[in-house]
Amino acid sequence: LSRCCERYIGVTLDKEERSKFVGLQGQPFTYNQITYGAKDVIYLLQIREKQNKLLGESDLFQVAELENKAVIVFSEIEYEGLIVDKDKWVDLANDNLELASSLELQLDREVIQHPKLSPHYHVPVQQDMFLPAEEHRVTNIKWSSPTQMLKLFQYLVPKLEDVNGKNIYKYRYKHPIIKSYIRYKELSKLANAYGNNFFKYVNCDGKVHTNFSQILDTGRVSSSEPNMQQIPADNKYRNCFICPEGWLFVSSDYSSQELNVIAFGSKDPVFLEALEKGQDLHSVCADLVFQDAWIDAAEDNCAYMRDKSKCSCPKHKEMRTKVKTINFGLAYGMGPHKLSDTLGISVKEASELIDKYFSAFPNIKKFLEMLGRFGKMNGYIRTFKPFKRKRFFDYWDGPNTPMKEL
Repeated sequence: LSRCCERYIGVTLDKEERSKFVGLQGQPFTYNQITYGAKDVIYLLQIREKQNKLLGESDLFQVAELENKAVIVFSEIEYEGLIVDKDKWVDLANDNLELASSLELQLDREVIQHPKLSPHYHVPVQQDMFLPAEEHRVTNIKWSSPTQMLKLFQYLVPKLEDVNGKNIYKYRYKHPIIKSYIRYKELSKLANAYGNNFFKYVNCDGKVHTNFSQILDTGRVSSSEPNMQQIPADNKYRNCFICPEGWLFVSSDYSSQELNVIAFGSKDPVFLEALEKGQDLHSVCADLVFQDAWIDAAEDNCAYMRDKSKCSCPKHKEMRTKVKTINFGLAYGMGPHKLSDTLGISVKEASELIDKYFSAFPNIKKFLEMLGRFGKMNGYIRTFKPFKRKRFFDYWDGPNTPMKEL
C-alpha cells in the first residue's frame, strides 16, 4: 500500500506505527494508531480512481475484472489449506535418500573407470568392515560439494565455470557421468527440500497454507512458503495431500495450450486441422519436417500412418521428440543454442532443424516474427481479445533496444 500511495498519489505512509498494535491486551487505541488506520483506508479510493483511469487508457478493464474475481478464489485456497499425510511424505524422503546414496556409489565407480578422472581420484578410502563389498566407497569425493564437483568436471570440461543447472546440463549427453550427477542432484533435492524440512510449513491444523502472489509481469501466479507450484509432478508426492472425508480432488489441465494459441494466432492450416480433428500434432509436424525419413521409419501397424494418432515406432518417437521441443520452445523464444543444449545436438544441426521447421510452417514463422517486431517497437506485447493483458519489458529503451535485452 505504501508503494501504491507513492506511485499514484505522491503520498508517503509512515509504517512505523504498525508495530505498536502488537500486544495491546485490551488497551484503547491511541490517536496516532487511529490516524494510521484511517490513512490506510482514506487513500484507497484515490488510488482506485487513478488506477481506473489508467485501465481505461490501456483497455484493461476486462483483465482487471478477471483478476479481481480470481482474488476470491486464491484467498479461499490460502485459507482452507491442504492436509498432508506426514507418514507418506517421510517414506518418500527416505526412499530418495537411499536412491541418492546408491547413486553416490555408482558415481564413485564411474570416476574410477573414467580414464581422465581415475588418475586424480583413485585413492585408498577407509572402509566399514560390516558393510557388504558393493556398498563400499571407492573414492573420498563429497558429491554434495559444488566446489569439489567443479574441480572434478573441469577435467572433462576445462571451461566450465560452475555446476549450476544450465551450465552443466548441456554436457549431459557428451559425458555420461554428468548425466548421473544431475540425477543425483535431483534426488538429493527431493530428499532435502521435500523431506522433513517441509514440515515447517505445516500449521497446527495439520495443513499447508501457501501464499499466492497473483499478478507477476507475465500474468502468471507464483506461490511461496511453501512453493506449491514446484511440488514434484510425480503422483507419489501429490497423493501425500489428502482431502477431508467425503471430498475429492479434481485434476484438470489444458490440452496443448501453447500450440492452440499459436494455431489461433498464425492461422496455420496444418495446426488448425490437426487440433480440430484430434490428431497428434507433434507427429503431424514431424511428418512434414522429416518427410521421406518419417515415412521410411514407420513400422507395421503404425498408429500414425493409420489415423495420425501418436504411435510407438522407436524412430518416430525420436523425430517426434525433436519437433515437440521446437513446437513448445519457439513459443518461448528458443533459438538454435537452446535447442542444441536440450536435444544434445550440434548448434549447426539445431539451426538446420529450425530452418526445416519454418520451411514446413511459414505461417508460424511469420506470426512469431510479427510478435517479436511488435515487442521491440512498443516495449510490450499483449494477449488476444477480450482481455488483452499487457506484458511490459523492463529493459526496453526504444526500438533500438537489442533483442537479447528483452
